[in-house]
Amino acid sequence: MMSFRIAMFSAATLSLLMGCAPGDIGTVEGVVTLDGQPLPNATLEFYPDAGGGFSAGITDDQGHYELHFGRDDMGAVIGEHLIQIRTAELGGGDYGSSEPERVPAKYNNQSELRRAVEAGHNVLDFDLDSHGELPATPRGY
Repeated sequence: MMSFRIAMFSAATLSLLMGCAPGDIGTVEGVVTLDGQPLPNATLEFYPDAGGGFSAGITDDQGHYELHFGRDDMGAVIGEHLIQIRTAELGGGDYGSSEPERVPAKYNNQSELRRAVEAGHNVLDFDLDSHGELPATPRGY
């Protein structure tokens, strides 16, 4: 069930090793809720407008997350980011089963979320609502 998340963090690490090292980064943490309740096991991805590697984090049972940039760095590149939040576990579990997406497409595949990361410590909370179309599951999952 963790295969998607492992692949995501591997991609972030690979981008770091391929020369997409961060310039200045700020640490980022926060809480994600869906309809006022903590959203556990959600994956957050922060894509900087300036390009380069993305940062990612996974929420705990209380919806709290911390972003990682590659294997050793905590945080995200300073500047504006497009953010995607999802709960689906594509290709995970026994027999290739997948965990269904609970977060509407407006927060992931068609994300409307944007935030700025500043130097130093950032607390970026996300209060999501479940209203809206869920993203289609890709074929083969």
